[in-house]
Amino acid sequence: MRRADRAKLRFIRCRARRHIPKLEAGVDLIRVEESSNTSHFYRMELMPGLFGDWSLVREWGRTGQPGQIRVDWFDDETEAKGARFAIQMEKAKKGYE
Repeated sequence: MRRADRAKLRFIRCRARRHIPKLEAGVDLIRVEESSNTSHFYRMELMPGLFGDWSLVREWGRTGQPGQIRVDWFDDETEAKGARFAIQMEKAKKGYE
């Protein structure tokens, strides 16, 4: 590979890294019911879409089992964060920690 080609490839790699959004850690919630000896989980993550939109990926179910997954799409990141916060507060009322 020629030196000019390597420099061009390095420029493309650096330019691509700048446009990758930094993702926040997902939210993991757990609820344990000692009376019935069951444990449930609820996981939420924000993911960027290809066209500037954002998705809120939710997964829930019993601990140790594969859960159900739902994906909701939003126009921008602030809407998705607002929806995630609202769901997190709703789950906190139901006993998830």
